[in-house]
Amino acid sequence: MKKGKISGIKNLLNAHGAFAALLLIIVAASFIYSDFMTYTNISNVFRQVSAKGIVAVGMTFVILTRGIDLSVGSSVALSGILAAMFSDGHPVLMIAVPLLTGILIGLINGFCIAKLKIAPFIVTLSLMMAARGVVYIVSDEHTMPYGEAGDGLSKFVNADFLGIPVLTIFFLVCLFVAMAAASRTRFGRNIYAVGGNEDAANLMGIPVDRVKILAYVICGFCSALGGLLLSARLGSGQPYVANAWEMDAIAAVAIGGTSLAGGVGKFSGTFAGVMIVGLVSNIINLQGTLSSWWQNIITGAILLAVVVVQSQIRTHTERTKRKGETA
Repeated sequence: MKKGKISGIKNLLNAHGAFAALLLIIVAASFIYSDFMTYTNISNVFRQVSAKGIVAVGMTFVILTRGIDLSVGSSVALSGILAAMFSDGHPVLMIAVPLLTGILIGLINGFCIAKLKIAPFIVTLSLMMAARGVVYIVSDEHTMPYGEAGDGLSKFVNADFLGIPVLTIFFLVCLFVAMAAASRTRFGRNIYAVGGNEDAANLMGIPVDRVKILAYVICGFCSALGGLLLSARLGSGQPYVANAWEMDAIAAVAIGGTSLAGGVGKFSGTFAGVMIVGLVSNIINLQGTLSSWWQNIITGAILLAVVVVQSQIRTHTERTKRKGETA
């Protein structure tokens, strides 16, 4: 494959390509569905994707380090259940306990991966199963409604501020903080260095283990925050909520141009990926004649295409590098 063609495909797979695809979807849907560009529909889309978007922001940190976190969906559900459990008590506990639990799950993931050198897939799969089991035991597999202390949080999260859903504001704040951290802090530069080449990062004196642990802690916090806000939106903790959210988060990050091989990607691309996944679901609902399972099929097809092309580009780049070294 020619160098110019490779460069063009890379541009399609970065954040700019994701935004171009997002714009194309918006324009096409606007012509096909008269209700698409209404305030009610757009605000509903943002409400639907915001909690999942916060989870995707955390997942981006992990994937940039060449990791993966399969426990995020279970962390969301556990956070919601804990929030409901403490919603009859002090509001601070209702918020602090779920968030601290998410941080603890991230810390366990990060420690086992960075210090014990266990594969991220195995560690986070174990935490996914364990956390979901705790959810079922604590809730007895029943929805737990919010108490009096939770009613105020629920009203706040479901409100609008200057026409923007409060839940969406939380998502955008998390996104902008992550973008600033990635581009303007030493930690952000270290994230890309570790994901790009861990051995080289070690030689440069970067604390690789600490960076990895912190990435998983951030991901755990984002998952817990997403779960807390989701339960507030629903007014209850639900044990079966957020099933397969880990897959949606990974898909959104990859569609947004972040390489699953680590070291390459932007948080702005994650925003575009989250919106693409959300709009696919919204368009299926507007169509009305398609099963909701088509969302999984379409999202899976897009993700597979992106990953296959990323793999081909990586293989071509490595071959070119080897040829240059032997020339």
